[in-house]
Amino acid sequence: MVAREARDHRLHFARRFRPRQRSRREFTPPASSSPKRGMQERVEKTNPLPKRPVESHRSGRHRPLPQSERGVAMDLFVFSSSNLTNIWAGVGARRWAVSLEQAEMPGTRTKARGLRVGTLGILYCVETQSLTTPFLVSSAPDVHATVRDVWPEEWHLPFGIHPLGSPHHQMGKADIALLPAVVESGRQWNNVIRTQGQFAFQPTTVGAEDWEVLFARLAVAPI
Repeated sequence: MVAREARDHRLHFARRFRPRQRSRREFTPPASSSPKRGMQERVEKTNPLPKRPVESHRSGRHRPLPQSERGVAMDLFVFSSSNLTNIWAGVGARRWAVSLEQAEMPGTRTKARGLRVGTLGILYCVETQSLTTPFLVSSAPDVHATVRDVWPEEWHLPFGIHPLGSPHHQMGKADIALLPAVVESGRQWNNVIRTQGQFAFQPTTVGAEDWEVLFARLAVAPI
């Protein structure tokens, strides 16, 4: 009797304190609570994929970027000279001016008054058919002055320049035609970069990428 009661007591104790066995269903976490999947969902929300694939040019050659992607548009004033001798004289004197014929063209004086200090400019040599000597405008044009002590002839509407290069560095018309603004337009280079005399004090619109090319080719590093 005592032995049986002791055995029943042990069985009751074992059943009461036996660890509960949970079903497999209770241990299976829901799909959304998976750490790996949750992390993947957070990454996708943080870094969404682009809505459209990047287009590539079929020919495999460089395609010019539109103006909005080539950088901020800027005004570049191009002034022409018949020869390098006059350019050297102007660079040495840190002055530029236009001929009487150009100065008397309708609207030229009005446009000259709009040339502001700090504006970007560049010179074009008709003799060598090349761009040279980028510069900054350092003083406004004097619409009443005539210059007689810099060039052999008389010149008008003089203004100060701060040269960023020298005539030692030139860009020929073959390279001018490869400027992004010219390539993008699909026109002749001299229909984009206005070098003709009647366009004095009239800006040419270029992109930051065009100016970067011109500066790299024609500017002189400071000593």
